Amino acid sequence: VFQLMPDSADRYHRDDMDVITSGKAKMNIEEPLYLPDKTRWLKTDKLPIKDELGKVIGIIGFSVDITERKMAEEALRQSQEKLSAVFDAIGDVVLVTDLEGRVVDINSAVTNVFGYEKKDVIGIIAFDLMVPEYRETAIKEMALAVSEDFLGKYREYKLIAKDGRLVDCEVVTSKMVDGAGNLKGFVGVIRDVTQRKKIEEALKKSEERYRLIAENMSDVIWIMDLDLN
Repeated sequence: VFQLMPDSADRYHRDDMDVITSGKAKMNIEEPLYLPDKTRWLKTDKLPIKDELGKVIGIIGFSVDITERKMAEEALRQSQEKLSAVFDAIGDVVLVTDLEGRVVDINSAVTNVFGYEKKDVIGIIAFDLMVPEYRETAIKEMALAVSEDFLGKYREYKLIAKDGRLVDCEVVTSKMVDGAGNLKGFVGVIRDVTQRKKIEEALKKSEERYRLIAENMSDVIWIMDLDLN
């Protein structure tokens, strides 16, 4: 047998000798089989054959071709790596929670936006990141998260950064279901809108000042666009 598979012979021989010298079976050995034109994967069980005195006199092996399974596992691994890369490249904070609101995954944007490391957030209740006065409202809305009236709609909350800063955020939530359609948790996308809020507030104050000036002037005020309208 070893002559037919010279590239794998040493490895197979070591496994055989382990079984013979220990007298114990080796189960679920997964290893490649290098053939001249291709590589196959085998899952092998090797058991000792003993005589009536318990002495090992040989081994017996059972092999199953698991090449297709290994190919599927590799494809899944590559897919997960790509998904993970996209997940971490998103500028907004994306978190995944279980049905109780406990964070089970979060992307690296949590560091840029809030200053937390992933390990600081994994395992905590997501509501604990919120300013206390927002938590009750958020919890009530989470209870409605199974309805389409809540999901996919933006809500505004203040969240607490690691350094204690209050961050104005826009949050949208989606359901996470398994292949059978059973609800397994939620995915939330959190966007830092602090700068937008500051601009809106500055514009509001500017418009209010303009209105007060206009109301207290006796002169006529007019506005013209570039087309002289």
